[in-house]
Amino acid sequence: MWSGNEEWFVRERQRALLAEAQRQQLISLVQSEQSPSSRYHSQALFWIGQRLTGWGVRLQERYAPSAC
Repeated sequence: MWSGNEEWFVRERQRALLAEAQRQQLISLVQSEQSPSSRYHSQALFWIGQRLTGWGVRLQERYAPSAC
């Protein structure tokens, strides 16, 4: 038999797997309802957001008060 700790770990792992499966199901449902152009735009906006975030971090590092 498993100890109480192992049973807890198994239950938590099952909950995590179920939550991940539900999340993936929702994502696929939303993506199937989007038109191809909106999928493209969401990918493009994500890419732009990533670049702006990186740019902002570099600006903060460059002009941080501690750098002066």
